[in-house]
Amino acid sequence: MALEKTTKQSFEAYFIHGDFSAVMESPETIVLGTSTATATDNTNTPDESVIDTPSIYANEFKYYVRIKNGTEAKSPYKITLRVTTSTGNKWEVEGLLVIKEI
Repeated sequence: MALEKTTKQSFEAYFIHGDFSAVMESPETIVLGTSTATATDNTNTPDESVIDTPSIYANEFKYYVRIKNGTEAKSPYKITLRVTTSTGNKWEVEGLLVIKEI
């Protein structure tokens, strides 16, 4: 259960997801109101511009987040997805986002 490292250019915006199917069972679901997505830059400073908060959604056991923006100078970013489920379980996955201009 982890996010993969992803590399993008600062202009690009696309969805990544945390797959919690290994630890969740039906009918358990992800509760959006108490689940979070955060990004911190290479100085461990939060950067709210990297997560497109209005685009967050869940589908079965996956928590989807659109990533956007970012700069090479602040790269890599640590992306952390924390979910709370309908049964009260809490799960977390992390991954790296590398910004690389071509």
